[in-house]
Amino acid sequence: SLQIAEARNSGGNVNLRRAPVLRDFSERFLKYVDAQEVSGQLDLDTKRYYHGGWKLLEGTRLAGMRIDHIGTSDAAVLTFPHGPSNANRAFRTLSRMLHLATDWNVLRASPRIKLLEEQGRTALIESSTEALLLQHAPQPLADVLVIVMDCGMRPEEVMRMRKEHIYWDRSVVLVPYGKSLKAKRYVPLSDRMRKLLGSRLTGDSPWVFPSKRASCGHLTTIAKQWTATVETVNL
Repeated sequence: SLQIAEARNSGGNVNLRRAPVLRDFSERFLKYVDAQEVSGQLDLDTKRYYHGGWKLLEGTRLAGMRIDHIGTSDAAVLTFPHGPSNANRAFRTLSRMLHLATDWNVLRASPRIKLLEEQGRTALIESSTEALLLQHAPQPLADVLVIVMDCGMRPEEVMRMRKEHIYWDRSVVLVPYGKSLKAKRYVPLSDRMRKLLGSRLTGDSPWVFPSKRASCGHLTTIAKQWTATVETVNL
């Protein structure tokens, strides 16, 4: 009776049943994220970001806690590998999950999840370093590096490039999507880009960097080739 009176006085209609465990709530959260991507309200990169964030959270003790027991201090003691950026991926995902729980009347109020300070990238690849990398880089890493260096596209944007997005008459490539709405843009074709892209237009695949293993049909990562090349040239 006291709980019902409190809910009425606060003006809320929070479910009086026990709050779900974060691991169980994640199923509803990820289904919602997937549905948003299908409806066009969320881009594919953000969907992957949240899915990856949950994979990080899944291995922590928070995954077994009820969401109404998770506070700022519980998140503050979590540690994740690979630096602040990776940790903030988990923290942003947790914050989004708890805010949605509030919107869905599963949680009365969501705690503040603090992010770690991230340091921006300062390293630059000079022409001598680029030449050394290309000397040892296998394909398709070598072609991806050339495009990244010549027009400033992100590796993910390069690997999602479609043949129809290359405008030879205008000497540009359309980048139709990215991390934000402003990421849609045209980038110029350099001479060596025209040469390497021309050699990749064979075959029936609509992708410039097709992949038989990936369900999406195109290359999704060059991490292993990059790591091996960097170790070879001792960067």
